[in-house]
Amino acid sequence: MARLILSLRGRELDKFLLGQGKAVIGRSPDCDISIDNSAISRKHASIEFKDGDYFLTDLESSNGTFLNGDKIEGLQLLKPGDNIGIAKFTLTFQETPQAEVQKLMGDDANLEATVVVDAEKMVESFAAPGNAATSTVSGPRKLVVLKGNSNIKELAFEHDVITIGKSKSCDLIIPGFWVSKVEATISHRKNNYYLNPLGGSLKLNTQKISKETILKVGDTFAVGKAVIAFT
Repeated sequence: MARLILSLRGRELDKFLLGQGKAVIGRSPDCDISIDNSAISRKHASIEFKDGDYFLTDLESSNGTFLNGDKIEGLQLLKPGDNIGIAKFTLTFQETPQAEVQKLMGDDANLEATVVVDAEKMVESFAAPGNAATSTVSGPRKLVVLKGNSNIKELAFEHDVITIGKSKSCDLIIPGFWVSKVEATISHRKNNYYLNPLGGSLKLNTQKISKETILKVGDTFAVGKAVIAFT
């Protein structure tokens, strides 16, 4: 099994596993790996597993697909450490040790689930001056849904308390069998934002939490299969 590390301008954005099938990369939400950027074609490139190896193919994209800096034509064998260039983004191809497979997948992750990355917005959020990871933050903040399904992709803090869960009454609605009606709340008090876990599926920076915790700018937390950034 292999994995891809997605990065932009040297900043890691995401990582995901490659199964033993075909993964299409492009701008369309129907792609297996969807990257929301206008310089990327709707169906830009594909990676396919054949006879024990992975092969990269450009799908007649407008701006081309690059392997280690060279524009490709036809099937290209991928080797660990290879860098795939699509627009301004880099996908680094790596072998994945079996011990890491379960960690990346989680208990119930789906290898065929579509990964949607609004990468430009993510980088702008984290690269802004003053966005150091400190416990106290100033000014209005927002949540950005990086992966998974939700009723909205961005939620600004316009109230002192927001609710997250699968109930239609929540401010941020995350569907999922393992998601509680109200999975968590975030409260704004005395210049801090507090994440309070109420259900059983929430993880903050990949770790389960059981009590109210101060959020830092740049923190990410998972609710079911959704990944959300605090920016």
